[in-house]
Amino acid sequence: KDNTKWSTIVSKVTSYQVPDPPMALDIKVLGRTGAQILFDWPKRNGGSQISRFLVHYDTSEDFSSAIELIFESTQPEKLAESGGKYIFDFAPTDPPLIPGSKYFLKMSAMN
Repeated sequence: KDNTKWSTIVSKVTSYQVPDPPMALDIKVLGRTGAQILFDWPKRNGGSQISRFLVHYDTSEDFSSAIELIFESTQPEKLAESGGKYIFDFAPTDPPLIPGSKYFLKMSAMN
């Protein structure tokens, strides 16, 4: 006979969390109006598959006039023998990057 005494039963549904951001973000110039974004895949996905990435870019470091670009998580390519780096060609068209301008860029993951 089992003499175990149990507590009352409780339950709770866990919630999804926001995924970690991409890490080790870097950008390489690719011509006059394009660049390549290099990054490490986020360490935690927040409990659901990462489906998209959000890029904010601006000529101002405070992102006061930031432009937003969303791309699917299937677009970046994993670089062979890179230790987990991914690369994405970044060439926005509306508005395009202006040759000779300095840009600031930040990224987040979405699910």
